[in-house]
Amino acid sequence: MPACGPLFLALISALAAEPFTLQQTLEQAVRANLELRQDRLILQRTELRVEAAVGTFDPSLWAGVDRGGSGRPGDDDLSRATSFSTGLTKPLSTGGDASLAWYGVHERGSEPDSQSHDSQLYLGISQPLLDGAGRFAARYDVRAAKRSHAYQALAYRAAKEDLVLATATAYWSVVAARETLAIAERSLGIANQQLSETRERRAEGFAALGDELQVERAVYTARQAKLMAETRVADTEAQLLRLLGHDLARRPTLELSDHPRDPSVPPDLQLSIDIAREYNAPWLQHRILVQAASEALQLARNGNLPTLDLSGSVGLSASNNEPREARTQVFSGHQPAWTVGLTLAMPIPGRAEGLEADQAWLGTLEARLAMQAAEQDLLQRVEAAVRAVQRDTERVHLARRTVEIAQAALEADQELVAEGRGSTRELVRSLESLDAAQVSRLGAEIDLQVSVLSLMRTEGLLLTKLGLED
Repeated sequence: MPACGPLFLALISALAAEPFTLQQTLEQAVRANLELRQDRLILQRTELRVEAAVGTFDPSLWAGVDRGGSGRPGDDDLSRATSFSTGLTKPLSTGGDASLAWYGVHERGSEPDSQSHDSQLYLGISQPLLDGAGRFAARYDVRAAKRSHAYQALAYRAAKEDLVLATATAYWSVVAARETLAIAERSLGIANQQLSETRERRAEGFAALGDELQVERAVYTARQAKLMAETRVADTEAQLLRLLGHDLARRPTLELSDHPRDPSVPPDLQLSIDIAREYNAPWLQHRILVQAASEALQLARNGNLPTLDLSGSVGLSASNNEPREARTQVFSGHQPAWTVGLTLAMPIPGRAEGLEADQAWLGTLEARLAMQAAEQDLLQRVEAAVRAVQRDTERVHLARRTVEIAQAALEADQELVAEGRGSTRELVRSLESLDAAQVSRLGAEIDLQVSVLSLMRTEGLLLTKLGLED
């Protein structure tokens, strides 16, 4: 078994080093990110709240027993009574409830054989007629739970979009950091080669000490750039691994295979605005808040009414000295019974209910103003995201052209120095200019990738376009 250890570790290392595309990296983040897993649990809790709210309309089975008496223990006139009841109650979507119940009483008096058994089977219904009446009031909690779930689903989607954008940014940051390190290593190699050639030329009398010092300064500058690039690679890799849910104490090797690509279609501002109004998660959350405030106002106004409750029951009853006979006679229908009642209650002076309605009305105004502000923020974010894509697209074109010119300038200076007609100082400057141009081009290409994804995020189509919808 111990002999298999190194082989197993090597296999794990090979699997960990498998090249990761951006799509695979995003799927891994969605699957394993610790914060998103917490958000998923919150969403599941809201689903359970919906089920619990719907469950309040489930029927309930109940039963009860009472025992009592009159007189003192030992007295001749001591009497006892035992009652029991059992039934099924079903809340109605109109705000009332219906019950089917069986009720029985056994009374034993002080005289011998003085006892009676009463049994009753009845169907009862209670229904509010004003406050609390109708499906709106009765099912308000269910709708509120569903709204809460819809709101949390949008919050989860927004968190998922944030994670995807952060992971993509971290992915491209690793790519940029590694490419910057490669540029720094190439520049250091070129600088070392130029230093060696300059020292040879100085030994032959074709270069001065100042030329050698200029190139040597470039070597040390390249070494510093390489050191900074190595640190940046380590930092960006740790950030990406954290987003992917990896244990940072055991870091796998990340091999990233994707490279920046230009967007295929330039953005259209009006189209992006229309899409964002339809799919942007924070904007849709404001719609839910406005709807919730409107229903809260309607419920508060309904609660400002006096309560008027109607109750009624129909049933069959029987009374006999023998319990079996009493139960049998119930179903004979000889003693039908019924009740009808109205209960009116009016708060005096009713200030609490009126103030609650006023607060709900102010809540609707606040929600609508917040939605108007959110709309303006949405328009601003869409416009900024579109401009960012347009800006970074132009930056990429300019940066690539700058690299071409810097490369040509370096090659020209290298030829002049080789022929003895050029300046070492100009050669070093050309080398530094090429480094700066390459880093600038890479930064522009990475910024363009992030800008395109940010626009998708603002439009609300990031997960859809990346195939990461649940």
